[in-house]
Amino acid sequence: MIKNTSKTAAAVLFTTLLAASAFAGATDLTNTAADYGQAANAGAADRTVALRDGARYLNVTDGETVTVELAGQSFTWHVSIFPGRSQFKLAAIAPAELAAAADNVTVYVAPNPTYFGN
Repeated sequence: MIKNTSKTAAAVLFTTLLAASAFAGATDLTNTAADYGQAANAGAADRTVALRDGARYLNVTDGETVTVELAGQSFTWHVSIFPGRSQFKLAAIAPAELAAAADNVTVYVAPNPTYFGN
């Protein structure tokens, strides 16, 4: 009987460790633009934001698709961030030709109320 209990405890411990490592892997940042969502077609945008020279921040909502106008160009992004994250640098998602103009802009991401119960 003791051996059986040890095997059960070992199986539970193994399953717990396996599940924990899978969860940790699923939430690891990749340090790429994919950590913050994905590029989208301009027609899918919920809104367009024109950032002026010297802008320091951009407010968005998780799950929102926004077209960002910057330095005479634009790009569209669907924001989707990891739980527990609330900001990132715009340069992380801006096209290469806009990275310098986006360098000092921080994107602040509000939680999407759709994801929470009422």
